[in-house]
Amino acid sequence: MSTSLYVPDSDTLKKAFETTTKLIQDLQYYDSERNLVWVPSVVNVPNKGMVVPEGDVGNWWWTYIPIVEIVETEKDQYPVPDKLGSFYEFRLAIEQKETFSSNNGFMLAMEKMGMKIDRKVLL
Repeated sequence: MSTSLYVPDSDTLKKAFETTTKLIQDLQYYDSERNLVWVPSVVNVPNKGMVVPEGDVGNWWWTYIPIVEIVETEKDQYPVPDKLGSFYEFRLAIEQKETFSSNNGFMLAMEKMGMKIDRKVLL
């Protein structure tokens, strides 16, 4: 993904890189035609899950991590900080994560998360 604010050495790009992973920083791509920096996206969709890049620059992939409802008997394992007696209802199910190739895996991971992808638009 990119934005018109992601130009080389911009304050916006520097600030974004303060809170992103080394992998995303290493995979940045400079588009000289548009004078933009492109970086892999982290997508978080409430009640569905996350799609994130994982690995290292020489061997990376896309990972889909679903969000699952926490069953009543396990809720005490997931307390909400600073809210005594409150517990989360959903969690990221890391143990159910699925991986997809770096080549076409982003779209496959998004589809796995339940997002509708119109491939005609991408051509």
